[in-house]
Amino acid sequence: MFILIISSIFYVGYRLWMLIPSKKTSKILLAIFFVFEIGSLILIKVSGNKLLFPYPVISFIYNAMTAWFYISIYLTIIFIVLDLARLLGVSKINKYMFGSWRGMIYLSIITAFIMIFGYVNYLYKKRVELTINISKQISSTKPPVKIVVIGDLNIGYGVGYKELQRWIRLINKETPDIVLITGDLLDYSLQQIYIKNIARELSQINSQYGTFAIMGNQEYLIDKFDYKLEFRQFLNESRITLLRDSVALIDNSFYVIGRNDYLCRDRKPLSELTHTLDKSKPRILLDHQPISFDEAVENNTNIQFSGSISIGQIWPLSLFINSLFENPHGYMVKGNTHIYVTSGIGINGGKFRIGSQSEYVVVHLLP
Repeated sequence: MFILIISSIFYVGYRLWMLIPSKKTSKILLAIFFVFEIGSLILIKVSGNKLLFPYPVISFIYNAMTAWFYISIYLTIIFIVLDLARLLGVSKINKYMFGSWRGMIYLSIITAFIMIFGYVNYLYKKRVELTINISKQISSTKPPVKIVVIGDLNIGYGVGYKELQRWIRLINKETPDIVLITGDLLDYSLQQIYIKNIARELSQINSQYGTFAIMGNQEYLIDKFDYKLEFRQFLNESRITLLRDSVALIDNSFYVIGRNDYLCRDRKPLSELTHTLDKSKPRILLDHQPISFDEAVENNTNIQFSGSISIGQIWPLSLFINSLFENPHGYMVKGNTHIYVTSGIGINGGKFRIGSQSEYVVVHLLP
């Protein structure tokens, strides 16, 4: 994958170099831009949790770098199509591909149209509403139980304070009984979370039984290094209960089972988490990656919520990524288990959604 990304960068760079008319200033600016992008990638990786520059600077660099990654995907596709056309003998294309400001303008318009569409599509959060009937009674609570499910927020350099405020208004407008987060609450850094008062905002989520979350691959990376204490402190301030291969009994009525991410080597089998549970009570499973459906069915899980497939946010990468999963997004029933895989309310990298949607899920759980 890394080799493909590097190859794409050099291919797009070469094609843009040939497209721009031979003026020294233009070529120098193009070279500076590519040095900035490669340098930004190195800076973000080196920075990690340590803010080498003020947060707004790092945030700008991160957003510019990740936006260019997705833009370069479409530039690669466009240039491949044009090169194939040249090889097939469409000679008129040459005048727009070499030293042509007109070709540069056409390319900019096409690319801008695609990316603006993707950005607007990302900003629009689709409300997905589901009514799920299960064959068990919900003893103490008054049905239906209203659940809001969100995932893949990726709060950090890309998604910040003001954007999170808008999401929380959407959640609170639903007046949910419980809020469930299917992982990747944060990106891989923690320091900027405190700078932007993210924990204080998350604590404003209102529901009767609270907010419950599981570890995603991003939190797994945090947990793998030396930030466990800061992460626990962040969760406490956010009023979020983290389920790590553990079970919460809600109002003596139903269980919420939270699994560690699939990347975690000491992740427990689902049978170990469920073998002592009351079989008459509904079981809701949170599992970040949508890869354990059979295990959920075998252990009498009533509902499974997953997420994780954030790179499927952009076409045509989504065609490849989605083909790897039985259900990369949406609702399905397997055995007696209801499954919903959310495409996420947030984003991983550049804020574009092409061939996918940003969403939050409102579930009405009925016995």
